[in-house]
Amino acid sequence: RIGDNSFYDCSSFVQITIPDTVTSLGSSSFCGCYSLKFLTIPASVTAIGKHAFEGCFSLRYITIPSSVTSIDCSAFEACSSLMEIIIQSKLSSIKHSTFCGCSSLHQIEIPSSVNSIGDTSFCECSSLKKIVIPSSVKSFGKRCFYKCTALESIQISDSVKFIESSTFEC
Repeated sequence: RIGDNSFYDCSSFVQITIPDTVTSLGSSSFCGCYSLKFLTIPASVTAIGKHAFEGCFSLRYITIPSSVTSIDCSAFEACSSLMEIIIQSKLSSIKHSTFCGCSSLHQIEIPSSVNSIGDTSFCECSSLKKIVIPSSVKSFGKRCFYKCTALESIQISDSVKFIESSTFEC
């Protein structure tokens, strides 16, 4: 396990390779590593803590391996250079503010294991043009896609039971 705040504000880190002996990343473990460009999360990781990579402004691509079953709130908030997120995992929900402020993100495909998308989870993703929502998603929280000003296409299945107020206030 990489503990809470372990590498908090290590602003000179450019690359991090997490060893395959690590099973979880604690809260704010890499928060504020604003020079971080390259990150490898191994298949041994099952949980990513809240604010784990918040404010990693230089991070451009992230692959979340299939082993990850939990990503806590605001884990990638304000990763403003993040353009691509590949979620291979079996997440059941995307928690609030997970990708809020990822202003360079163009497209995301939500995995079919997800059944809810929390409040402000993709708010202020101002470059987000397309999102595909699988039929497994039953509910959306408040302002999920708030200020997603470039959003051109969204596919929502008829299985959705609840869309909270201001969800698509673009």
